Amino acid sequence: DIRPRFHKPRSHTIKHNAGAGDSNMSGGGESDDEDEGGADADDGSLSDWNLRKCSAAALDVLANVFGADLLPVLFPILKETLFHEDWVIKESGILALGAVADG
Repeated sequence: DIRPRFHKPRSHTIKHNAGAGDSNMSGGGESDDEDEGGADADDGSLSDWNLRKCSAAALDVLANVFGADLLPVLFPILKETLFHEDWVIKESGILALGAVADG
């Protein structure tokens, strides 16, 4: 799989006078900042995607590509799910309707 890349603003460090005693804060700055946020920040963002979000994104793409041609396929499924007794299935129908809705 290809990991998504997210833009991260570079953090700026304050330069201290030479002789302040702390060699880590001498203005070279970026070495520790890059290592701390690298892989850990990407792992957290990947866990945000779940089956619900992926399905909604897929339905959104299908609706944008196929437009009105998708409706005859989708309406029978929505009729069944929106009036189902189980709330989980009913919720999935509502989410699908929201994913294909225009705007």
